[in-house]
Amino acid sequence: MSKENYEHAQKVWQKFEMKNFGEYHDLYFETDVLLLADIFMNYTMMCLQNDGLDLSHYISAPGMFNDSLYKSSGGELKLMTNMDEYLTVEKGIREGMIMSSHRYAKANNPQCLDYESSKLNSWIMYEDMNALYSGVMI
Repeated sequence: MSKENYEHAQKVWQKFEMKNFGEYHDLYFETDVLLLADIFMNYTMMCLQNDGLDLSHYISAPGMFNDSLYKSSGGELKLMTNMDEYLTVEKGIREGMIMSSHRYAKANNPQCLDYESSKLNSWIMYEDMNALYSGVMI
C-alpha cells in the first residue's frame, strides 16, 4: 500500500471514529454500494431522457442497446416469412449463462479451523468469468 493510501485510510478511520476493521469494512461497502447506485440511477435517467428506455427493464446492457439502435434508426423489423432464413437465424442462437453448482461443499485443508489431517485435502473454488466464448478462443 502506498504511503498516500495509508494516510487516507488513517484519516477515514479517525473521521468516522472507527473502533475496529469491521467498521472500516462496512463503511467501505456502504459507500461502494451507494456510489454504484448513484451511477446506475444517473445512467438510467440519461437513457430515459435520450431514448425513453429504462435500463432497469432489461436483463443486460446489450439488450437495451439493441432496442436503442432500432428506436434511433427509425427502421422497422419485418416479419420473417422465409423458412430458410428463419432456420439460419435460429441455428445461430447461443445461450448466455453457464452455471455449475453444488448445494453444499466443505473444504478440508490446513487453513480450515476444523481441519482433519486424516482426510484428503480439499478446497472450495469460486470463479466468475466474463466473455466465456472469446476466453476459450485464446
